[in-house]
Amino acid sequence: IQAAKNQLGLIEALFDLPIPIVFVGQPSPYEMDYVNRCYERGKARGNVYFLGALPPGEIVGIYMQADVHVLPSWRETPGLASLEAAAAGCRIVTTALGSTRDYFGDQAWYCDPRHPGSIRQAVTEALGAEKSGGLRQVVLSRFTWDAAAQATLKAYQLVLNSSSKNDANSGDKK
Repeated sequence: IQAAKNQLGLIEALFDLPIPIVFVGQPSPYEMDYVNRCYERGKARGNVYFLGALPPGEIVGIYMQADVHVLPSWRETPGLASLEAAAAGCRIVTTALGSTRDYFGDQAWYCDPRHPGSIRQAVTEALGAEKSGGLRQVVLSRFTWDAAAQATLKAYQLVLNSSSKNDANSGDKK
């Protein structure tokens, strides 16, 4: 739980909707004022659960029970949590800020974390949509450790080949 992830914005955006909100993750010890505000607003809203840090096996089970995973961050790469949730079959709502579209394309719902109405609209649209499994397949085929290792190896090979060609082309020009 930390300000950059905008959990408080999510609570506020969904304050009057009768759906549960479940947060998994360690509260930031450096942002206890923010964490306490999240707890207070969650208690005022009701139906908000803070589960703390959990082992990976338990988190997968929570993802599998969830309909939508929401990460309305102020900045984000894809968010490993969103990738994990997509792999478990969740629909994804994520920030429109950062590189999330490069990963999720048109198979996620995007929100502007500055605007509670944008968060609310993305969540309600995602909840109303049918699960397709398309994003799950993309994540399971493109965003695995094996795929990351292959891409890293390819990048190293390109750099090494480019370096070798530059060395050969420079010759002994004295």
